[in-house]
Amino acid sequence: MAINHIWLRHFGQALVPTVFNFGISGKPPSHPELLDWLSMELMDRNWSMKSVHRLIVTSNAYRMQSSTRDANSSNAKVDPEDRYLWRMNEQRMQGEVVRDSLLSIAGQLDTAMGGLEIEAGKGLESHRRSVYFQHTPDVQVTFLKVFDEANPNECFQRNESIVPHQALALANSKLSLHVARTIERQITKQAGEPAAVDSKFIAEAFDVILNRPPSRAERSESLKFLRQQAELFQDPKKLTLVATGPAGEIKPESDPHLRARENLVHVLLNHTDFVTIR
Repeated sequence: MAINHIWLRHFGQALVPTVFNFGISGKPPSHPELLDWLSMELMDRNWSMKSVHRLIVTSNAYRMQSSTRDANSSNAKVDPEDRYLWRMNEQRMQGEVVRDSLLSIAGQLDTAMGGLEIEAGKGLESHRRSVYFQHTPDVQVTFLKVFDEANPNECFQRNESIVPHQALALANSKLSLHVARTIERQITKQAGEPAAVDSKFIAEAFDVILNRPPSRAERSESLKFLRQQAELFQDPKKLTLVATGPAGEIKPESDPHLRARENLVHVLLNHTDFVTIR
């Protein structure tokens, strides 16, 4: 059962699909020989789960690409659900990973190990890893709950939903706004403030947030976005004031051009590529 759960966490689907019923009355494994072999590896490696994790993530199966752009693929027709591992599965980040990634790319994630449990109400203020927050049937961090945090009443398998609340959480939360402002300042410090280096800023922003360069179309649209936003911010009467909370919260840039850069970073944090593991 341990191997089935480890496999599920890495591939998004378990070898035995009925994770909650690992037995005769459950569904049979898709790869029984693989399940047995990994179980033996776990025992032979002195029950070291870390060793098994390393074995899986360095395998050819784990390192296959997840793209399904080839509509004529014979594998896609025979096995559209990828039960036989002909590609890697795309997965949405777990809620804790989404929150921790926001802080991590801004260089503000507190990675200290151990400590007291943190009140769930501080989920948007504390920079500790999400694993340290209160998590009970009655008390959960709202941001994590929106992104399908683990059910406290069972430990078999998480739900994975795509709902509007997730986009709203990334668009409106104080955490994402704080991170967007922080990243903008960090990249601007490296790339420079003049509009002439906006292309360099865009390339850096894509690399930091999405871990890839922008396409030609994305670069063009991003430059257009910066120009339009900067023009909008020239007239303060057209703007809605952004309320700031705790003293440590970073206020938005006062310069129209830099404020536009903040918004571009915020848009990229809401890109599907940011919350998708491929």
